[in-house]
Amino acid sequence: MQFGKAILTGLVIWAVLFAAASILMALGMVTGGAWFLIIMWAVLLLTVWLIVGSWYKPTGMADALVLGIIWLVVFALLDWFVLVQYFMADQDPSTYYVWSIWVSYAILLLSPLMVNALRK
Repeated sequence: MQFGKAILTGLVIWAVLFAAASILMALGMVTGGAWFLIIMWAVLLLTVWLIVGSWYKPTGMADALVLGIIWLVVFALLDWFVLVQYFMADQDPSTYYVWSIWVSYAILLLSPLMVNALRK
């Protein structure tokens, strides 16, 4: 396991999703709306597929699971310190953690396992 590379790829995925969400919101899409969520989950899966399939190749299922856990920690920390503390400073933090965020975290955790299994 290359922890530095795992953390870096987690940062890249988070930045891609942050940029995608910013673009969608600038286009007038409502966060939490069905199309917004579908597009964001598709971007998440595509980004993970590209990273796991080409740049970070887990050596097995255990490595893929650890990768997903590291990404989950990176996402949770960035979400908390950037999105909740900065962008939602004047709101109740519990309003951020809705079902769609937990689904996104589950996709993030499990997607390296899925991509690794499909590669073989």
